[in-house]
Amino acid sequence: MKRCKTYLIILISGITLLQGIAIRAQEKTQSHESTDNSNYVSIAGLWRCSPETVLKLETITLEATIFIRQKIPSDWNVQGCFMCENRFCDYWSLSGFQFVDSTGQVTFKDNDGSIFVGEFDEVRQRINGMVYTTKGDSLVPEDKLDFMRFNDVSPERLFLPRKPEQDGSIKYSYKIPAEVEGMQHESIYNYINDSVAFTNVMKKIINQEFGRLESFLIVKDGKLILEEYFFDYDQHQLHNVFSCTKSIVSLLTGIAFNENNIYDMNRSLFNLLLQFDDLKSEEKEKISLKHVLTMSSGLERIDVQKFETVNALLEKTLSQPLESEPGKKFSYHWNSPNILGGVIFSLTGKKVNEYAIEKLFEPLGIEHYKWGREFGVPDCHSNLHLLPRDMAKIGQLVLNKGNWQGKQVVPEDWITESTQWYIHESDFLDYGYQWWHRSKENKAWWEKSRQEEQNMAFAMGYGGQYIFIIRDLGLCVVITSSDYNEGNGMALKKIPMVIKHVVPLFE
Repeated sequence: MKRCKTYLIILISGITLLQGIAIRAQEKTQSHESTDNSNYVSIAGLWRCSPETVLKLETITLEATIFIRQKIPSDWNVQGCFMCENRFCDYWSLSGFQFVDSTGQVTFKDNDGSIFVGEFDEVRQRINGMVYTTKGDSLVPEDKLDFMRFNDVSPERLFLPRKPEQDGSIKYSYKIPAEVEGMQHESIYNYINDSVAFTNVMKKIINQEFGRLESFLIVKDGKLILEEYFFDYDQHQLHNVFSCTKSIVSLLTGIAFNENNIYDMNRSLFNLLLQFDDLKSEEKEKISLKHVLTMSSGLERIDVQKFETVNALLEKTLSQPLESEPGKKFSYHWNSPNILGGVIFSLTGKKVNEYAIEKLFEPLGIEHYKWGREFGVPDCHSNLHLLPRDMAKIGQLVLNKGNWQGKQVVPEDWITESTQWYIHESDFLDYGYQWWHRSKENKAWWEKSRQEEQNMAFAMGYGGQYIFIIRDLGLCVVITSSDYNEGNGMALKKIPMVIKHVVPLFE
């Protein structure tokens, strides 16, 4: 499979050859219409590649998955995707599915010039086959690919943004969200200036014009006015927020600094980590707290490793050589947030997940979460799992300048400082204290001409996870997605979606 060697697999094109395969199979069986229809029903459903035929790439393993449906014996439909760690990873464009019931032969194609030919084993409930590429008029075997029944995930989770009507259409109907603890709810129509434009935005989301959204929430003036879920998700299912974790660690850093009377972000990092005094040099001593907070420490990125203690992680990170002068270069990686987790541990004696429960989650009523870890060390760069509703609480907390129901959870000054920008990531985005920032000063990558923009701070995670803060409109927008193929740019489409289609509804 050609493209799977780079990142994605996509199997199957070559209509002429596929038709030839189908004709030869049908010559063996004489007629499709004279056979028993039971096999049509039994082959329908969800199939995932066998463990022996997964695609093992450098950093991930991809599992080819297909969903076979039929309305009548002559009307087949096949959809495909790739899964990674039991979650959707990317679509796999398939077409031309044919099944010959008397021989069990299965064929389908994609737009990458390859053909799958397999045999349905009804007793073992497997489809055993091979992927072929075309060379002239010949089929050349390329990869073994077998499928097994797959019932751990619903087809809706993988392929259907909303359950269709009987005629196959998907219609949108707005419902006022249910009330969330600590947050009132109200109709979006009390706030927007164009209901038709709002409906069109929802249709575009369902049609996946902005990528593969799984949740979409809007909080306006402290009220939850929109809460929509797609692909069989709902308000009770945790979602990995990936690098949004960094922004939440920033909030915890502000709390810890305030409790320990640390207000000067220009002081040396090593002043707070005296136990690593032997690792500092004249140049490293110039690394300030601000440099760590803004991803500009200059330390070389450490390899992904497993650490049993926070101090082991810190020792490894701080022993890295400098690749640039501190404060001179933005370099986005996991060094900085994990250093901050180490600083929190040094100041409080608590790992970041323990500190989060006490200082952030309990005050906000966040009860359901999962924090990924490497052995005994919680990740500070990624892998916090939250409910979208609780992401909205985080966003509202930032809008409230750190105040939640009358209690100052995060210092107001820290909210102000951390969500403004200090360093350019590029012409398109700027960076604060582990929060991204965008304003009218930034360029638009999605079009040449552009409108005026509101200032916007946001947390952003791999695959299209976002908490947007538009302070001047009292607006928070939460999005979770499964756009993990970075090559197609769909994860970043949420930014122009909010700027061009959501914000104007409230202006």
